Order: sequence, then C-alpha cells, then structure tokens
Amino acid sequence: MANLVPTVIESKETAMAEFDADASMFFNPAKFEHAQRLAKMLCRSTLVPVHFQGEQNLGNVMIALNLADRVGQDPFMVMQKVYVIHGKPGIEAQLAVALINTHGSYDPLDYEMSGEGKTRGCQAFAVHRATEKVKHGTKVTIKMAEAEGWMSKKGSKWQTMPDLMLRYRAAMFFARQHCPEALMGMQLKDELTDIQANKQMPATRIEQKMKNLLPLAGRKQTPGFSPPGEATREPPAEQKVTQKPKKSAKKPKKEQ
Repeated sequence: MANLVPTVIESKETAMAEFDADASMFFNPAKFEHAQRLAKMLCRSTLVPVHFQGEQNLGNVMIALNLADRVGQDPFMVMQKVYVIHGKPGIEAQLAVALINTHGSYDPLDYEMSGEGKTRGCQAFAVHRATEKVKHGTKVTIKMAEAEGWMSKKGSKWQTMPDLMLRYRAAMFFARQHCPEALMGMQLKDELTDIQANKQMPATRIEQKMKNLLPLAGRKQTPGFSPPGEATREPPAEQKVTQKPKKSAKKPKKEQ
C-alpha cells in the first residue's frame, strides 16, 4: 500500500522537513513503548518543571519527547525550555535560537545593533548555505516594543536587559521569514501570554468607556440607568397629599 502520509516538496527558500511516519514514535509501536517507559520515569523526577511532574502530566511528557525527537535535541533540555500556555506549547528564546542555529539551512545567526533610545534596534541575519546569500530578518526596535506593550508588563526583562530581548525577538522574526520549519510553528511563551492578554479586555476599561458615553451634550440619561459600579437609583415616588376629611355640619335637633 502506498504511503498516505503527505510530504512537503523542498524549495530553495524554505526547506520544509519531511514527515517520516516510521520515524515518529506515535506511529512506531516499538518507539512508542520505549518513549512511554521514559515518560513515566521523567514525570516522577523533581528535576523536570512542575508542569511535567506527576502521572496526570504523562501525556505532556510524551508530547515533549516527540518534540525533542523531531528537532533532534536532548529531551531533558527541551523539557526545561517548554511551557504549556492555554493548551499550546510555548518555548523560551534560548531554545528557539538553538533550533534556528542547528537547523542546517543557514549559518548561525548574527546580529546588527543600531540606534539609541527608542530607535535602538536589532536585526538578525545569516548566510543561506545553498545560495551563499545573506538573508535579513525584520528589524526590532524599542519603539516597537513599547507599541506592542512588551516593556510595560510587570517584571518585564525589556526594562532591565533591552539589548538581549531585542536579539531574541529579532531571531524569531528571522525564523518566521526564512526558516519557519525550524520552529515548527511554535511561539515564545511571552508571545502566547501577550496574545491571551490582548483577547481579554479588563472590565475597568469597559466601565470607563461606558461612563465616557453618558455625559454627552444634549442627551438625556435613560431613567433607571446608571453607569457600571454605581447603584441603580430609582426615580423618587410621587408624594401624595393627604387631606383630612371635612367634618360634616351637625344637623339641628327637632323641637318636640
């Protein structure tokens, strides 16, 4: 029977790695059994990150082992640099750079730093081995980091070591443009955190926007409506004037 697993044709710019079903541990019974024994041992270790510890995380360990096998890296090192964020694997920048440099299509990355202040930036570049041409990635600047909100996060390394963070982001831009197969679609853990934060608008911002819409000139506020966070005020009840009934005039007594 013909192999039904699709393969991707290599191109000069992006050499996508072929998927070998026989080499994958998920399709090779012998490799799967060996990986399962290894995963059970690793999930009992206290030297692996907490999100890989315990029998309940055995499945995550298996996926990490498969990832390490696919990228040709040591399983223990990969597990130290992989996180599970909202159901997706997020990797640290050091692992991303290692995957790019060991991919094979390009010489190891180099970086060009330039500018000062907000114009301070970094551009990653490398020599393509097949064509011997220098390929450049998108330049990342401090201004871009501020606009994207990378520097405003509490405890952000962008505030204490901006040059190093510029290099990491520049490397990710280069990989996505010139060798996306090196990362196999994975993102930095910081990128996944930023994406989730942008999806959730804080309730305080929603309340503030609604409050700003209320005092519009010439508009009357709907009775019984109040901005979020304030108690609903009911319109005052109409006061009824209670009058005492008039005393009826006494009828004159009839003379006997």
